[in-house]
Amino acid sequence: EAVDDELVDCILKPGLSSPNATRVFMDFISYSAGPLIQDQLASLGRDQGRAAVWIGWGTADPWEPIEAGRKLYGDLKAVERFQELPLLGHCPMDEAPEVVNPYLLEFLETFA
Repeated sequence: EAVDDELVDCILKPGLSSPNATRVFMDFISYSAGPLIQDQLASLGRDQGRAAVWIGWGTADPWEPIEAGRKLYGDLKAVERFQELPLLGHCPMDEAPEVVNPYLLEFLETFA
């Protein structure tokens, strides 16, 4: 599968080797430091003279269901495309780069 012992070690080792790792991790997952993504997206988009936004979301994401993502981000002006990535989870770029990379290339070809 996509999650193996090597991946788990890569994630755990930095966090277990630093006394500040727990605080940093909690800041990261709780958005306690910095603006919310909704606020950041409000300043993007071609109508703001900034980059367009495409979102790719795994339909099998166990932590953030696609329905929640579509509700939060799908109708924002900056989001020009909300792409479902069938059967992929929370880290589709790791699970199936052969699915995600063509999507990224299409974005680059469209806006580069």
